[in-house]
Amino acid sequence: MSQFNLIEDMLGDSTRPVAHNKVVRSTGGSSGTRRARSTTTGNAAGGGRRNVTAMIAKKPEVMVKITGFGKHQTGIKKNMLYNSREGTLALEGEDGRKIEGTDEIKALAKQWARHSSHKRPKQRDTMNLMLSMRAGTDPAGVKAAAREFARRTFADNHDYVFVQHTDEPHPHVHFTVQMRGHDRSRLNPRKADLQQWRETFSECLHEQGIDSAATPRRARGVVLKSERGVLRHMRDKAETLRARGEKSQQIIVDRKAIDEAFGELKAGQGAGQGEAKPWESKILRAQERIRGNYLRAASILKTSSDRDEQKLAADLQTFVRDMPPLKTRRHLLKEQIAERIQDKHIPVPDHERESLDRLLERIQSPFVFSHPFGLD
Repeated sequence: MSQFNLIEDMLGDSTRPVAHNKVVRSTGGSSGTRRARSTTTGNAAGGGRRNVTAMIAKKPEVMVKITGFGKHQTGIKKNMLYNSREGTLALEGEDGRKIEGTDEIKALAKQWARHSSHKRPKQRDTMNLMLSMRAGTDPAGVKAAAREFARRTFADNHDYVFVQHTDEPHPHVHFTVQMRGHDRSRLNPRKADLQQWRETFSECLHEQGIDSAATPRRARGVVLKSERGVLRHMRDKAETLRARGEKSQQIIVDRKAIDEAFGELKAGQGAGQGEAKPWESKILRAQERIRGNYLRAASILKTSSDRDEQKLAADLQTFVRDMPPLKTRRHLLKEQIAERIQDKHIPVPDHERESLDRLLERIQSPFVFSHPFGLD
């Protein structure tokens, strides 16, 4: 294996999806499910290195998000009308055809509904997909990249329409994609597919002269979707459910998580202390592999006579050094509980003051997150 390929493998292994093959469900015959061909392109022809270089340079991360699904003619029509601003914006099809006005949109929705097979009552007929870039990005370039992305990703088997919205600072494009393909297979996107779609979109943006990165959070050392407001999220969710008069098993799970975090604090175990959970050990091993790949690639690049490769080696080492410490949801809970107690000057409970268990009981309640201690 050449030095170039070795480096590409190291960098690509840290940024590519965990799995590439997407499962599509056949609507005909008795075969059940089958594997569609892989559409992986992000690690080819230097793509892994380009993506890592963009990440190190803190280029904006692309966003590819499934915003929902449409069922039956009503759901398909509703999404198309929303995307077109009730017919005031023209939708564009995979063949470049423009669909304008509410009448044409309703006719297309009816046509797509006929194409769908409804063997299952809750079957999804269309997927609503949004591609977005940060504010200030050239809207024309984003639209051209989105058009090329869809051609590469769906045009060989799935009909779609799309439209760009520019009424917000960040340019974004909405797609409505038929789940059932021309070969009767069905889209069944997973996390790996979304990551691959991000990489494809980033490549298309690059061809338009727009810098971007499409790295998963784990490649940047981030193990949570958000490192802010874990307790706030729990409280808001609980209050929403209470307002609806609903109960949720997730509330019980959240209460147990707070109970466990508080118990560890009571035992004198800080945010980074205590026995690692099995999933935390898995995260740690993955991060050790990712960060090790970066450093091994850097050690090879450092021996190169090419100044650009020497710079990339130094940048990789700096990037690894500055990567965030590993924090799981449990660690953040413990941090935030401790911070709230400290910020509100609540003395550490002991046998002479309010017991910690009593304080925990008040904090645990899914409907009392806005208690006097201010866990918000």
